[in-house]
Amino acid sequence: MGGRAFSLNTPPIRHDVYLRLVSKFTTLLQTLHEIVRVAPHAPEKITHGDIDVLVASPLRTYTSEEPIALLGAEQCIPGFPTANFAIYEPEIEAYVQLDMRICPPEKIEWEIFYRSYGDLWNILGIMGKRVGISVNQAGVRVSVEHIEKKNKKAAMVHLTDDPRSAVEFFGCDWEKYERGFGTIQEMFDFCAGCRFLDVEISQRREKITVESRRLRDLRPLCQRWFDEYLPKLMGEEAGREIELNVHSREGVLEEALGKFDKRLDHDMLVGMWGKDLFDKEMWRRIRALLPLGTKRGNIVVRALAKRLEEADLGNGEYGALCESEEWRREREANWTEIAKAEWRVILAAVQ
Repeated sequence: MGGRAFSLNTPPIRHDVYLRLVSKFTTLLQTLHEIVRVAPHAPEKITHGDIDVLVASPLRTYTSEEPIALLGAEQCIPGFPTANFAIYEPEIEAYVQLDMRICPPEKIEWEIFYRSYGDLWNILGIMGKRVGISVNQAGVRVSVEHIEKKNKKAAMVHLTDDPRSAVEFFGCDWEKYERGFGTIQEMFDFCAGCRFLDVEISQRREKITVESRRLRDLRPLCQRWFDEYLPKLMGEEAGREIELNVHSREGVLEEALGKFDKRLDHDMLVGMWGKDLFDKEMWRRIRALLPLGTKRGNIVVRALAKRLEEADLGNGEYGALCESEEWRREREANWTEIAKAEWRVILAAVQ
């Protein structure tokens, strides 16, 4: 992305040229794919680094050379799901970079939505993260806080990849989104409708995450949001943040699980996490009971842990079960006896 995949002269593309090229290339790619889309660009944008095209539903099977020839590309970096093409354009006497991303047809609407209007979802995402909500190419997710502290990726529960549901969950106006944004002010006003907005965050630098600070420093639109729009909003609507900041992480989590019917997914995730933590401690205790050398003891424990993992496959009845002291005692007692039996087999073999 950004026109930097090739060591060629790929200068910024003027907006009027960009629009013509988008029309040209999407028309060409429609001979290969039923769905060819380009996300709406950020308002007031005057140059573009590259052309990002999302495609889905191929009309037929085609070779990797066909889009190269079709687009008139002089260089290509093949890849899946994204391939990069360098195309010489006489109008600007330079190359343009086109990135073609192949999407599953059921996912392309979300992919387009997530990429729309430049930094829109960077801005909304910063607000969401304060209450454990994040947005990426897969959809909207909620994070379980006690798991997030140890493993961010393992803490995520997928909520939705429906654009309207995402916008409305953030408390923003779907009809305004559908109309689009002609100016940056319009887009910022839309973002300010987010129910997770904290207008004072621009003044509390210690509360800004590393990721938010990076966006603020590297993305001009995000910088304008933090350094110009929010301070002005705080001055105009003093006290508004008091109403908006009533959302706690726990409250948002509970609301999200109910709204998107994800309680079972959450309980499974929490249960599996608790089970894995318990198992690590259980094997440590069992290992300490085995009168074997370090090497043999570790071999026995690793083999048994693998057997337990295989036995657990397909067993989704965890959730609150893993919190049961009785369940934990029975699990540890059972595998302690199995480990001792393995030890006796090893002992007999060496005598």
